[in-house]
Amino acid sequence: MAYATRRRRRRSARSKRLWQSLLRRLRGPQLSADDLRTFEDTEVDGRDRTDSAARLQAQWDASERPDLDAPRTEDAQPGELTLDAHGRVAVADAHKLDYGYRVFDNIIKGAALDALREACGACFTAREKERDSAYSRGSTYWVPADADRASLSIVERAALDIFDLHSKGASYIPSKSGAEWWTLDLEDGNGSVAWHFDRDYAVEDDVNLGPHVATVTYLTSAGAPTVVVPLVAPSDSAVKPRGAGGEVFASLPVAGKHMSFDGRYLHAAPEAIYRKESDERRVTLLVNVWLDWRPGDADPLPSAVRSSIMPADDFGVRPLLRPPSPLDFSAERRVVALPVPTERCSKPRAWSFRAGAHRTRIIMRLPGALVDAPDAVVLFQEAPGAPALVEVAPRT
Repeated sequence: MAYATRRRRRRSARSKRLWQSLLRRLRGPQLSADDLRTFEDTEVDGRDRTDSAARLQAQWDASERPDLDAPRTEDAQPGELTLDAHGRVAVADAHKLDYGYRVFDNIIKGAALDALREACGACFTAREKERDSAYSRGSTYWVPADADRASLSIVERAALDIFDLHSKGASYIPSKSGAEWWTLDLEDGNGSVAWHFDRDYAVEDDVNLGPHVATVTYLTSAGAPTVVVPLVAPSDSAVKPRGAGGEVFASLPVAGKHMSFDGRYLHAAPEAIYRKESDERRVTLLVNVWLDWRPGDADPLPSAVRSSIMPADDFGVRPLLRPPSPLDFSAERRVVALPVPTERCSKPRAWSFRAGAHRTRIIMRLPGALVDAPDAVVLFQEAPGAPALVEVAPRT
């Protein structure tokens, strides 16, 4: 017990030093919850075109600041955290990344899909959320961008293919960048994924630090949809998240479909939104793209697990050289916005969740029928004069 207490104290002290360093190095105007909201004049690609964003851009231009996406390295020490004006880890050319909602169909199919699904099932270590736990945690794994792909498992290779797709255009250090990944394998298509922000949990005591891009790859066609709202957690975890917005993105699981969104956004897979009986597993591969930063709790896949999911030949030998990854991102779907007028809003649905130490409540107003097609991807947007589609506030 004494050892555990000392360990927590050391971790807390390290987090405080990191947060103090972050505050010293963060420059320029800060985005408030209002600035990070997305309203009806936000374009479908997810880029912020609101009036507040335009005002901030004018402020930045007027101050003749350097590239806000580039790291500010003056007096920086190796391994120190430097953020850009949007609260992301600062990397050069980060503005070239696509942070919008993206959907790709049939990135994997046939025997390759079966192999990846079963490998992800073998890697699954998530457990039901404990009564007093602040969030549901399983094991997350790390594969660096400069890894030797010839010796990786099919899951790690898929994670790096996803990293390559979503890191195009940015300048980063491969040895310090990579894919944080984990899997979910929910029986009978049941089980919700609670509302949460993806972040580096090793520094969560003081800092809300999210990945550049978050992704979901569906390996079965069952279970709850992924739902994303454009609310960003404050960088200071002592500040309670709150805000309202006019946009909700929803994606139903379809085997072989891949989706991505801004890694800072609040998201979940709430079963109550879309109920459909199924005895099929809901299997997903989750990959977060981190540039010039490695989450403290993400570890390499244990060699024993890697060996167990690498297929053997007829003689039981597991070859070191693996075939090229089967992922194919050529079929990107156009995401179309669906305005939601007041008369189509259903009775508000509410959920409670924890954002770090804060008990938080989210309320959503969506059409009574979430989707009409089984493979639907829907970007709901608030119609003029309609109430906000989503509200987030501390739970009282």
